Amino acid sequence: MEPQRLAYTVEEVAKMLDVSLSIVYRAVENGTLPYKRLAGGYGKGRIIIPAEALEKWLKRPDMPRAEKVRR
Repeated sequence: MEPQRLAYTVEEVAKMLDVSLSIVYRAVENGTLPYKRLAGGYGKGRIIIPAEALEKWLKRPDMPRAEKVRR
């Protein structure tokens, strides 16, 4: 059995949700998606999103939902 993930990178969240990086970064920047910043490296450090915060964010009642596409 795989250990449960505690956090994800912005890239991992975007890939899991099949959205662009800018959508995830926008949610981080406007404060709707809580995150932690890891120190080190160049620049400001790496952003990680705690798994618990991601779950809560996805369950928000105001979260946009995909609409059905008519063919």
